[in-house]
Amino acid sequence: MYDKRWELIPRIHFRGNEINEQINIKDALLKYVGTEPNKNGMIRCPSPNHEDKNPSCKVYSDHCFCFSCQQSFRTLDLASFAKGLNTRGRDFPTLCEEVCQDFGIDVYFVSNKYEREQAMEKVFGSTQQQEKKEFFPLTKDDLSVLGIDTMLETQWNKGSQEEKEKVELLILNRYEEILTELKQLIPKLRGFVENYERNYDVESIKKFAALPYAYEYDKILRTCYFKNKKIINLKSFIETYEKKYDVKNEKSFMLSVRSAIKKDSQVRKKYTSAEKKRVRAYCNYIASRKMFERLCKMYYFIGQNFQIDNITSEQSKCLDKIKQSVEEYEKTHDIKAEKWLFSYSPKDIIKKYTQEEKKNVKRYSDYLRYKDMLTSAEEDIKKVKEVERKLVAFYEKRKRK
Repeated sequence: MYDKRWELIPRIHFRGNEINEQINIKDALLKYVGTEPNKNGMIRCPSPNHEDKNPSCKVYSDHCFCFSCQQSFRTLDLASFAKGLNTRGRDFPTLCEEVCQDFGIDVYFVSNKYEREQAMEKVFGSTQQQEKKEFFPLTKDDLSVLGIDTMLETQWNKGSQEEKEKVELLILNRYEEILTELKQLIPKLRGFVENYERNYDVESIKKFAALPYAYEYDKILRTCYFKNKKIINLKSFIETYEKKYDVKNEKSFMLSVRSAIKKDSQVRKKYTSAEKKRVRAYCNYIASRKMFERLCKMYYFIGQNFQIDNITSEQSKCLDKIKQSVEEYEKTHDIKAEKWLFSYSPKDIIKKYTQEEKKNVKRYSDYLRYKDMLTSAEEDIKKVKEVERKLVAFYEKRKRK
């Protein structure tokens, strides 16, 4: 017989977005798909309905998107493919609970399970309350923050009560060590950084320290200018040749000369110098076309199918930008006067510094290093505080049991 008291109990509800946010999409791919993104951040589409021969799915920070089937996938979607459960309807709570168990997420943080159990206790009494199963309180990212082997999660889940207590004790000790180290390190780093900024003009020293590398940057710009200039010169030569000559006639003339010479090498002497120049000019034109296409592909990735006879609007815009960059460089730089750039290196400039100037540069590099260390330490202490919050919630829930 139906018990109407169940109408007073709220249905179980999981917050899927919070579960997706707490799990790194790369960890989910490794767990449920068994793959990792390549160097371009691409994978084969994880959807079982899409046979993806070439990787067409881009992996982002919190999801992956397939450009072929135009579908987006998050952690719960990947788990649904692996477990054969639906992301909607009656399967959804089971799916969420299994995913939380896989990644050590406390189900009480991402659902209304605690409110539901309290309501059941009020309506039916404590004897009707379901037995609560413990889940490992920390994720793999939390363990890596503490510098602990992630295999401890498996050891905790499968171990006895004594083994669980040993793992928990190890985590607590490591947490206290990390927190103590960070609390001691941050004031020292902050003191050094603030003291340096108080006693030295950071901006002026920054410009002075960056001076050798500014020369190196100028050298890179100049090299890039010569590459661009070569492309523009080849393009202008090709256009001039095509305006001046009929390419088809020149090609047929060159082929006739070549076939005649193959038959009889003495025929070469019969051709005039003007005819020889025609053949050489056509050969230079063909070589220039090939060189132009190769340089465009090599330096600017204008397109794998880039051909000078069939330039698209995007490729044309790119070539216009190259020409514009060449013109701008020539306006702002003395090309002849900058030849010395290629004979200089940052080490040559640093050799001319005095002992005091070298000390200033060394002190500034230490300042930058300590500043980066301070930033990373402040981020680490935030992560450790989050671990502390999870541990406190875990032990409070255990006391309630």
